[in-house]
Order: sequence, then C-alpha cells, then structure tokens
Amino acid sequence: MTALAVARELSSFLRRHGSRTPGSAEAAAESLRSIVSSDCLALSVWDPGRRRHRALASSYSAEVTGFLDDVMHTDPLFVSVQVGGTPVRGPRPAPAPRRGEVFESVIVPSGFRDGVTHCLFAADGRYVGMVNASTLDTRHPDDDAMTLLGLLSADLAAALDPVPPPPSPAARLADGVTEGLLLDPDGRVVPLSARPAPSSSPR
Repeated sequence: MTALAVARELSSFLRRHGSRTPGSAEAAAESLRSIVSSDCLALSVWDPGRRRHRALASSYSAEVTGFLDDVMHTDPLFVSVQVGGTPVRGPRPAPAPRRGEVFESVIVPSGFRDGVTHCLFAADGRYVGMVNASTLDTRHPDDDAMTLLGLLSADLAAALDPVPPPPSPAARLADGVTEGLLLDPDGRVVPLSARPAPSSSPR
C-alpha cells in the first residue's frame, strides 16, 4: 500500500475513532510510521493544566519519551517550531550548528541523524499536541512524507483535542425528516434537503 493510501485510511480512521479509544493511538502511530518512515515515532497530547505533554503512543525509549513529555516544550528550539506551525525536519545539515537541550539530551546521544517535529493545533488555534519522528540515517523523512503529514494535520489535531466540536446546525438534516433551506450570501435560497418547505405558508 502506498503512503498516500495509508494517509487516506488514517484520515478516515481518525474521523471515526479519534485517538482516545482503546488502541486507537497505537493504530494511528503505526500508520504514521508507514507514512513517515522512521526508527522511532511518538504521538503526544498536550495537557494545558499540567503544562506538559503525554505520549499516547511512542516507540522511543522510556527515557526519551519522558523527555518529550516533561522537557521538550521548554526548549527554545521547540518554541520556534511551535510558532511556525508546519512540520520541521532536523537535525539535517544546517547553515549553523544547532544547539539546545533537544539536541544535547536526545538527538546526539541517540544517534539520530534526521527526523521531524510537527505541532498540531485545533481549528480555533489552541495547541493540542505533536508528532515526533526520528531516523538513524538521512534518507527519511522525504518531501512526500512531509507533505502528507501536513495534510493530516487537521485530522490529527481533531483526534487529540479534548474539546468536542460543536454540533453542526445542519446535523438534524440527516434524520430524513427535518427539512432545510439556506439563504446564501448572494441572497439565493439553496435547498439543503430533498423537499425543503417553510414550516408555515403565508395566507
């Protein structure tokens, strides 16, 4: 199965199950490993009350997972990634040497030579978690993987978000009984159901 096909299946899976039902985070992480080829990968949710991450699924060592949970968010490098809002690769060769606790405590001791950190945000802009993946060589993640990870952002963020989405005003239309009309910005009346009709007609 191609990475694109896996990404499509993961998107559908996340919309059906989220990441909090038993086994769903591990299943999502396994799919992510097929999309973002890596030696280690973690899917983590942000706990705003405790001001720390919590790994829902991780193939890193317990020590590295603990670092991701408790320390990574304090590193200025992570803050810059969070502000950028797009997947960031590292530690690939850069114009200037990269420094910081992430490099000194995790990347260099573990021998990681490439990887990606991707911060996830809810539709209203709240930070809800992250994906981290690391490799022992520089072949991955490739540009296609980075693109697919970006395209999965909204579904991953929604799966991590502890705040349930508000119900759609049109949700009742699916019951086969409720009828609906919409007045669009151009002033046209658009039917939202098979036989829309006003609840009462002028006499």
